Amino acid sequence: MASRQNYQLGESFKKENLKFNIANDSTDFTRDAVDAMMHDISFGNHLGSHGDVGVPAWFRNSLIVMVAIPASLVSTFIALACI
Repeated sequence: MASRQNYQLGESFKKENLKFNIANDSTDFTRDAVDAMMHDISFGNHLGSHGDVGVPAWFRNSLIVMVAIPASLVSTFIALACI
């Protein structure tokens, strides 16, 4: 994103021989952090649901866990996006 903006600004100010440098580009770090977070969320969901199945209980309990955890996370991110 930042490199694309840098290229667009460079093209629009090419006549003035004005160059832009990005001081701190953290887009790769942020994308990697989001990917790691999504992996951890799915791992936690699977661990919680399979742990619930492993305990002698009803399958319905694990189904509730498998639905409730992602639903609460999605609703949280939707609420954060609306702010």
